[in-house]
Amino acid sequence: AITPITDFDACDDETLDGITEVDLTSKEAEILNGQNGIDVTYYTSASNAENGVAAISTPSNYTNIASTQQIHVRYM
Repeated sequence: AITPITDFDACDDETLDGITEVDLTSKEAEILNGQNGIDVTYYTSASNAENGVAAISTPSNYTNIASTQQIHVRYM
């Protein structure tokens, strides 16, 4: 079963445009829930996550593209 993780809340930077830099990897412990030896990748769409293509290249330094954005995770 797929269990949603808690929302990732981030404050906007000084431009107040809804866009800011976040560290997506800070949610990995919650995503993995105690599992070890699993690779986690992040995607901007469900279809990319399902197909394992176009992963976010720098999840520890990701700049969102919308003020409210859903990120999809694939772990193996």
